[in-house]
Amino acid sequence: MNDLLDEVEIQATEPTLKPEAGKAAKDDVARLLGMARAGFGAKKGPSNGVRRAQMDASVARQRAIAALTADPIKHPMHNTCMATIAALHAWRKVGGKTARGMLVTGLTGSGKSTIAKGYAGDYPPYDEDERTVIPVLYVELPSQPTSKVIAEAFLNAMGDPYAERGGAEQKLHRIRHLLTACSVELVIIDEFQHITDNLDARNRDIAADTLKNLMNNSCVPFVFLGGPSCGGYFVKNQQLNRRCTPKISLRPFGLVTEEEGEIFQSMLKSLEERLPFEKESALMDLDLIEPLWFASFGLIGHLTQLVAAALDIALDAKAPTLSRQHLNRAFAETIYVGCPDTRNPFHKKFNNRPLTEALEPFFGFEQ
Repeated sequence: MNDLLDEVEIQATEPTLKPEAGKAAKDDVARLLGMARAGFGAKKGPSNGVRRAQMDASVARQRAIAALTADPIKHPMHNTCMATIAALHAWRKVGGKTARGMLVTGLTGSGKSTIAKGYAGDYPPYDEDERTVIPVLYVELPSQPTSKVIAEAFLNAMGDPYAERGGAEQKLHRIRHLLTACSVELVIIDEFQHITDNLDARNRDIAADTLKNLMNNSCVPFVFLGGPSCGGYFVKNQQLNRRCTPKISLRPFGLVTEEEGEIFQSMLKSLEERLPFEKESALMDLDLIEPLWFASFGLIGHLTQLVAAALDIALDAKAPTLSRQHLNRAFAETIYVGCPDTRNPFHKKFNNRPLTEALEPFFGFEQ
């Protein structure tokens, strides 16, 4: 337990489909795309049957994309963070009576929310003896999280039908009651950077104190997740800082060391295994490891978004696999709309510089 709670910094032919890709991928993607193609040359427009086939083909493509993105890509940072949250959760389950918490920070796309929602999803609410038990309460802070707005977000997350009613103190009183009545064992607060980035100093401190007081009064562990600015705020707010150890930083994946390269390649392999094609895709091309890193800044969220967009393009073209050309187009349409060829990592004119300049997708991101 103590080891886990130390401070951590973590760094146009028909497609041939994998047999293991499942019936949806094999039947829907291959057969329905073929059916949809039948109406494309009709002089008087497609018939109702063809329209249905085209709609079915679109649904099939979305199923294939959903299969790619449905489950998180697990990697050392993901596993460490999940294990540390579990250790904090266990503290409450074995009867811990003091307020404890942890802070998880990372850039947009680092996987913070995926981890938070994934952990909460492992402990869903259930009904028991005329009440709803909520083992893990997930609360996403709105963009302007004043004390009253935070209270309303909590009540909505706990299913209070009258979340909007009452003032801040009345709402906080109901929250304290519901945390006990619903047997909440762990609270996950996502988007904490909305407090640090969007509020003035006075309201920022009031909002943070609201959460600190809820943690103190309930003795329920809190997991805070937010952008890099949250780390600096916690250092300044010593009351929160003392209560929240460890502090985990989900850093972008790099390519500098051999270990970093192996981790990044393992993520690409995990995505490759989710593609519905029999033929190996461009994700396994060693020459594309660096372009894929430049296109995602080593962030799992952006990498998954890119591959999902490229998969959609490949299926629409009825290609035998996902190619560099599909990644090229997906990057220009999804990650950096309208980018010049010199700033597209999959174009031969790319100038091999990180996309961190003004107006570029990773401007302000730090390695």
